[in-house]
Amino acid sequence: MSGKVGDNTGIQSGVVTSAGAGIESLSSDPSAEHGKVWFNSTTSLLKVYNNAATWSSGGNLAAVRDNICGNNGTQTACFVSCGSDGSSNYNTTEEYNGSTWGSGGNAADQKNTVGTCGTLTAGLLWAGWTGSAQNKTEEYNGTGYTTSSGTLANAVYAPGGTGTQTAGLSVGGTNNSTRFASAEEYDGTSWADGGDLGAAQQSVCIVGTLTAALAAGGYSGSALNTAYEYDGTNWTSVTAQSESKYASIGFGIQTAGIICGGNTGSNVSTVQKWNGSAWSTATSLSAARREGTGAGTQAAGFVAGGFTSSATNTTEESTEALTAQTITNS
Repeated sequence: MSGKVGDNTGIQSGVVTSAGAGIESLSSDPSAEHGKVWFNSTTSLLKVYNNAATWSSGGNLAAVRDNICGNNGTQTACFVSCGSDGSSNYNTTEEYNGSTWGSGGNAADQKNTVGTCGTLTAGLLWAGWTGSAQNKTEEYNGTGYTTSSGTLANAVYAPGGTGTQTAGLSVGGTNNSTRFASAEEYDGTSWADGGDLGAAQQSVCIVGTLTAALAAGGYSGSALNTAYEYDGTNWTSVTAQSESKYASIGFGIQTAGIICGGNTGSNVSTVQKWNGSAWSTATSLSAARREGTGAGTQAAGFVAGGFTSSATNTTEESTEALTAQTITNS
């Protein structure tokens, strides 16, 4: 790609209105190609093809569910378990097929702020709050749960989590008196110590895999804007988010992560994208929310449940596509 916005002349009201050196002038928009820049001589606009996400309404959960944490499955095959309606905890599970939610199996306990990861047919559920912090682990097969003999070293609720049923990662959390920086790793049978995060915290958003994870935000007594990458052994501090927040909803991978909503002191609808080296602002959710569940990729993901102005059952789906965008001088 040649030419820069700064090379162009004929700027009016912040919009570039004529092509400069190195910019191709075309009478209509060309075929989509990521990063391609051109000047449309018909509309007198300088334009570029970039990936842009749009949010649309998905199917509603059968029950309003707050305090559900998770990053499990895809936009068309996912489960959500436990949570709260604001007064009572659930042990029920719902499964998503990309358009509607259906009933799944019941977990052993009614609890909220659990950790979940994996897929619809090979999921993992651990920790949570039943009236006290829990260390129990359960495995899900798409129909029912089996209690694992593996228990967490620390009974917690509100951990961050990601990974698979045989390579799961639990990060931080609290037992209502102590917050933890520790990470624990699950191998399908038992939990083992992992590397400690930079600060003791709860409600950190985690995406990726056991050996390539991204951690964003969290609560250590105040909201955090910190971000870290994990290689299965050690955490490395990376560029911080533009907002200090906790209880965000995430999906994607370490080099293509999406962090949605959260609480900065109040709920926010902002969405940030991570490309492995820098954050950028993406299209916001239609409503500010925290403490929901999410799944999928940057190209096709969703968020569901959580807390808006009350516990909610709504789902929003994100679809990313190459879009022609106007370049301005602002």
